[in-house]
Amino acid sequence: MKGVILLCVLIGTVFCKSVKEKDKTRPPRVSYRGHKLLSVKAQTPLEVEFLRELQNDPDLELDFWKQPMRGDVHIHVEPKHEKKFIQTIERAGLKYSVLQEDIQRGIDTEWQSISRHAGSRDYTQTYLDLIGVDDFLSTLAAEVPQRLERFNLGRTTIEGRQIWAVKISTDLNGSGKKAVWIECGTHAREFITISTCLATANNLARLYGGTGAAAEKATAMLDLYDWYIVPVHNPDGYDYAYWVSRLWRKNRRQNNGICFGVDLNRNWNSNFGGTGSSGQSCSDTYRGNSALSEPETAALNDAVQTTNTVAFISIHSYSQYILLPWGYQSSKPSDYNTLLRIARSAEAELESYYNTAFLVGTPPDILYVASGGAYDHMKLNNGIKYSFTYELRPGSGSSWGFELPENQIAPTIEETFASLWKFAEEIYADDNATGRK
Repeated sequence: MKGVILLCVLIGTVFCKSVKEKDKTRPPRVSYRGHKLLSVKAQTPLEVEFLRELQNDPDLELDFWKQPMRGDVHIHVEPKHEKKFIQTIERAGLKYSVLQEDIQRGIDTEWQSISRHAGSRDYTQTYLDLIGVDDFLSTLAAEVPQRLERFNLGRTTIEGRQIWAVKISTDLNGSGKKAVWIECGTHAREFITISTCLATANNLARLYGGTGAAAEKATAMLDLYDWYIVPVHNPDGYDYAYWVSRLWRKNRRQNNGICFGVDLNRNWNSNFGGTGSSGQSCSDTYRGNSALSEPETAALNDAVQTTNTVAFISIHSYSQYILLPWGYQSSKPSDYNTLLRIARSAEAELESYYNTAFLVGTPPDILYVASGGAYDHMKLNNGIKYSFTYELRPGSGSSWGFELPENQIAPTIEETFASLWKFAEEIYADDNATGRK
């Protein structure tokens, strides 16, 4: 305890508060020592289906970082199941390679970086904990009150937390503009998404009317639309992933005496219960008991319905994709070609910064069928024509996975913000050209 007190004196009260709360209320940190990240190559539909069967095998307890699809499938394997799993895929004739010999090493490196920046609110250099995110948003609202207001989505989470959002506008009392919604942090372990949402809110609020490339983009974006941003859609899960179990994905609902969590991006009313989701409560893609059963999804849906929403953008990681509807079926919406053109324009803008190439298309075409997703729901049920999903850095060939290094945060933010500007420009042009009011 003396060490904790000294640390608080040296680096500040916010980190002290975080340490004290962690010590009092949270279980010990989960170790992933000896856990491996394997890349298994699936080349045929039968091989993809074989991996899906393994994914649903509760005895193997596999954690798929990239879901079963043609190509490289990234699978986190625990030491106690490694021998059996490798024997199983080798008997099936599947080839594999080792991306991480020890997942804990990457987590340790990330945590060392977080510790070096303890007390900092610089989201370009480190990943902020939940207290840091809340403090950052509160400060932003206090310092730029003419353009940004902070509000909660109206429901508390399973563990009693507020889900905070911000509205950024040229006139918070009523600009008369349509709204763009962005959600981040739905999957707890996707830390880079939260940094990206914080940066987007900060840029829009602080840079409006300024000089320089980023300021010009922020000004254009706010002149076109009001922006609603949810940096941490899953605060319970994020807090748990940050302090306890780095690779946690779901929320923290207690499903039974053994397993926790619902995958919030399988809980929406877009072919709920269909392919790509699981009815097993211990699965990382467990969809929950019913569509919108979770306070997080219900709260966001309610909030979006209160605004004149023109676009909804869901930000995830990883693999570098911009995804279009539909995710739950292979057929495409009637306006698919328009959405594809807009997304390709945004991708070209993104790629122009650091040559970071993203694939653009529907999940069934370039990934896999996934039911119950947010952006499908928003288009199907809320009439939001322009609905998209990002999968940010790293690329599918990287060994980093969800542990994106600190030196990747700033470029990810920069290229994504530029592409959001392009999305806004293209959506506005199309929306007005087609007479949608």
